[in-house]
Amino acid sequence: MTRLQNKVEAAPMGRRGTPEEMANVYAFLASDEASYLDYGKDGLQNKDYQQVK
Repeated sequence: MTRLQNKVEAAPMGRRGTPEEMANVYAFLASDEASYLDYGKDGLQNKDYQQVK
């Protein structure tokens, strides 16, 4: 089994995202709706959650 197959099987959905699904993610991240999120040292995080920790 390849590394990519291992990662795909470990994904919550058990499959890779379709191009349309990935386009939706990128469109969201580029929108004003994503201003609530930031990228901490562990990846995408919620700003309010970081303040509560």
